[in-house]
Amino acid sequence: MVFLHLSDLHLGKRMNGYSLIEDQRFFLFDVVLKECEKRGVRLILIAGDVYDVASPSAEATTLFSDFLDALSRANIQAILIPGNHDSAERLHYASSFLKREGIHVIATLEEAMHPIEIEGVSFYGIPFSRASDFRDVLGEDCPESLAERFKAFLQRLEIDQGKTNVLLLHAAVSTSESVLLSGSETTYIGTSQILPSSLFGAFDYVALGHIHKSYPPSPNSFYAGSPLKYHVDEAKEKKSLTFVRVEGKEITRESVPFVPLRDLVLEEGTFDELLNRHNGKDFVAVNLLDGVLVKNARDRLQKSSFPYLVSLHNEIRRENGAIPQAQARKNVSLHEDFAQFYETIQGKPLSPLMERIVLEAEEAAKKEEHP
Repeated sequence: MVFLHLSDLHLGKRMNGYSLIEDQRFFLFDVVLKECEKRGVRLILIAGDVYDVASPSAEATTLFSDFLDALSRANIQAILIPGNHDSAERLHYASSFLKREGIHVIATLEEAMHPIEIEGVSFYGIPFSRASDFRDVLGEDCPESLAERFKAFLQRLEIDQGKTNVLLLHAAVSTSESVLLSGSETTYIGTSQILPSSLFGAFDYVALGHIHKSYPPSPNSFYAGSPLKYHVDEAKEKKSLTFVRVEGKEITRESVPFVPLRDLVLEEGTFDELLNRHNGKDFVAVNLLDGVLVKNARDRLQKSSFPYLVSLHNEIRRENGAIPQAQARKNVSLHEDFAQFYETIQGKPLSPLMERIVLEAEEAAKKEEHP
């Protein structure tokens, strides 16, 4: 058996105001379906965060509905769980009908206790759950810590070790007290929210979702990562599809790279250098290396070079801990000073409303200084 492990689709997500629906439709239909057809794959796992928000837009729900319909017509089954961005109730809607079409939605802990048997493999799924969800199942003896709640719940599963067992899980899992978030940065997110990978030793493969980078937190578990780059920290990453082959108790993975409709790339250089470059296809994050502020840099680069500019960062040189020309800024108006500061931090100019608010604040300050 070979299945495709997906997670963190975040359908309906917008990147700095740009809709990603067409990018996501391209991924689902022109990448996923075509690769599954080419490889004869008949099962897809989606480990949570199908949608970007609990109340997704009509275009996001339509896209997912179209995808599920295409899976049914292609005779491809799917097993999915809600993540922390999803509404379990919304995903659970019409689940009985979907099950007859080979689409299995595991949206409650009660459902999580009963495996789905496909070609001799037992598939379990634990949806993203809160303390109240665990209390409904575990009763008054529900432990306080997340790890202990999972341990108590897992002890209730009647796992047949003679079979191959696969778990879908949307959580932060690690062998240490840290997990990899966007990009390659290791960030502490609070040990109480991190599940030790040792909890899931009874499973032959744990199909993880929640972290957007692809990596194995333990020998028997793997984060498929988000299919598209949703944050500038991910600009240098290479996204791929994760195909998992099951042969008895032997599990092997294959990462298959793909070309997205629009990539997220990083462009670095001085302002003049970037003015002479052009990328009208991809989302672009810019890192300016001039060392000083460049007036209206974002607008000018967006008009001349990068129409899908999503982020701009200024590398400001500091001398003895101060920004250059700090003394000269004493003669700059409050409005100009704040506008430059805002563009440095946010990578975009003040909106008309913010312009008006700052100007009003400047006038009020003048009146207090010279009543």
